[in-house]
Amino acid sequence: MSSTPQEIFERYVWAGMTGNAVAPAEMFTADGVFEAPLVPAGCAFPGLLAGREAIRDGMAAYYERPVDAGRTVNMDRSPVRAARRRRPGPE
Repeated sequence: MSSTPQEIFERYVWAGMTGNAVAPAEMFTADGVFEAPLVPAGCAFPGLLAGREAIRDGMAAYYERPVDAGRTVNMDRSPVRAARRRRPGPE
């Protein structure tokens, strides 16, 4: 069964929130390319990674970097939480 774009986005965001570098890499083919063209030069977040292994390694390096201890995730503003609020609930 294929995933919807929203489900793919949610998996990507969840992987980032949990620091799971394998999860986003597994969303790509072996020769897939991860590109983040809006990432400014010098930013810690990778702008271009080619190949599943490079995606996994690049994201792992990003997730392992020291994080500002004062930073927190605002779940009320999170795209994942907002998407779940928009979904119709079980009837």
